[in-house]
Amino acid sequence: MQNVLNNILKFKVSATDLSKKSGIELNRIEEILGGNAELYIGEIRAIAKALKVRPEFLIAENSSYQAVNALFRENINKNFDPIYDKVSYMLANAVGILQGVYNSHEIHETFPKVGADYDGVIKIATIFRQKYFNSDFVSPILNLPEIIANQLNCVLIISEIGPSIDGVSAIINDIPFIIIAPRFKPRMLFTLAHELGHIIAHHSDEQNFVAVDNSFKMYKRKRGQEEFAHAFASEILLPQEGVAYTLKIIREQLDIKGDFFGEMELLYLSRIYGVSFEVAALRCENLGLIPRGSAISLYESLKREYGGPEKRAQRLELMDRPDVVFPAISSNLMQPIIDKINSGELSLGKAAELLSIPTADIITYNSQEGGYSLRQ
Repeated sequence: MQNVLNNILKFKVSATDLSKKSGIELNRIEEILGGNAELYIGEIRAIAKALKVRPEFLIAENSSYQAVNALFRENINKNFDPIYDKVSYMLANAVGILQGVYNSHEIHETFPKVGADYDGVIKIATIFRQKYFNSDFVSPILNLPEIIANQLNCVLIISEIGPSIDGVSAIINDIPFIIIAPRFKPRMLFTLAHELGHIIAHHSDEQNFVAVDNSFKMYKRKRGQEEFAHAFASEILLPQEGVAYTLKIIREQLDIKGDFFGEMELLYLSRIYGVSFEVAALRCENLGLIPRGSAISLYESLKREYGGPEKRAQRLELMDRPDVVFPAISSNLMQPIIDKINSGELSLGKAAELLSIPTADIITYNSQEGGYSLRQ
């Protein structure tokens, strides 16, 4: 397992330190570092834990894993959270599967390079709605996952990244990736649009790119790239014309009077557009439809009195939320996986391991697409 030894040696740790941290006898560590021993899986796990990486990092043979891992270390966290090893492993394996198969310039050809300001946001959000939503600036985009995967040809993966991370976006070897953690679907929808904002902002960069979005409070001030992605997500999910028109219809239907909008209109608005109450309220605040600071005060009031906006909506027996379908893995990655399994290049179990997905997801996709029985 020369690749394991090579990966260990990259950390430039002494035999003594590695022995202390891993709990493996010093003489055994010296044998391993000298290349005179075959490692047991238990030893690999112990060494990986000592080096604060996933075992896959030590086992990995393809160089793209090391490159993607380095990209995370350079751009996200110098000290590094081991959870990024999992994401690096997943993305590198996906790149390996798609290399020579993926060929799309949709994002490059559709979206120009724009400034990271409000004018830039409006420009690309307008292009998005014009091309991918028939110039409809009123209706909710509840099929955003389908648009992103099937029309923009971004690789979309739904995977638990870590308890504090909602989404990851990356462009690696010209392949755009978005990973979304399974959460409350309205939250996932906004995160998806947010990550797309990152992809569009960086699509013309020559170098590989990665962004990680921790679970964030909607009302916390965003800056730089985060502000741009946040504004883009708000603009495509809740377009100004659509918000104004929808609120007008809601008030007419409910016979609500007055100068300002209240919790009832915002609860309906959030359900119609598939977003959370916080997103809908903050959007209305930024559009000047409700007073500055009232979005968070309304949210806190609902949380305090009813346990949150969703519980308030249930007590009022409001309409059910429309479902937003998120595929475990988009077809532009899943189909190449199926092809490699059926050609004998990958086993079903190995494919599931490489992308940290259940074998059942691969089997289900294959059966839904009318595929042949998969090779085990």
